[in-house]
Amino acid sequence: MADLFPDSAHVRDFHLEESEDEVVWDLAAAQGFVIVSKDDDFTRLSFLRGAPPKVIQIALGNCSTGQI
Repeated sequence: MADLFPDSAHVRDFHLEESEDEVVWDLAAAQGFVIVSKDDDFTRLSFLRGAPPKVIQIALGNCSTGQI
């Protein structure tokens, strides 16, 4: 995605691969990121907390990162 969105980042860029969703949420809000995920937990969290950050949920079945 970096070629289309040069300021994008992955949770691993911040060493947050194993972190709770709330930690990722707080970082995204503080840094002005939009969360893009297949995980509907972030969508639910957005209903509870509101924006920021904004959340884009990718609603696709089994697929590779390349297909997304």
